[in-house]
Amino acid sequence: MKNITFLLIVAGLSGCTSRPKEKTGLEGKPLPSFTLLLADSVTRFNTKSIPEGKPIVLFYFNPSCPYCRAEMEDIVDNAKKLGGIQFYIFTPVPFPELKNFYDHYQLKKYPNLTVGQDYTFYFGSYFK
Repeated sequence: MKNITFLLIVAGLSGCTSRPKEKTGLEGKPLPSFTLLLADSVTRFNTKSIPEGKPIVLFYFNPSCPYCRAEMEDIVDNAKKLGGIQFYIFTPVPFPELKNFYDHYQLKKYPNLTVGQDYTFYFGSYFK
């Protein structure tokens, strides 16, 4: 498995709930492999194909979360500064909601943003 040091933006997980932050017990472990259905609704992307040694951000979001929307606006507004970081932006919500979010922020314009649906609900289940 890959040893990936990653920044996890959890606006959707911590910003939209009133629970205090909790440790998962998985800190320091390699990122497990899971598959996303990309915004084109055809392509599947597996996290095992994330290149090693490059900075990444995993952004697990809910399109209806105001904190997630604010975070996405910040990412888009600072796209040039963040060009060296690969973002993997994903959600477990139904695909039409993902597609509306994707279109609203015009995420297709940004080559360092990979947007998809966690259609197996793996990420939330794994990290609880």
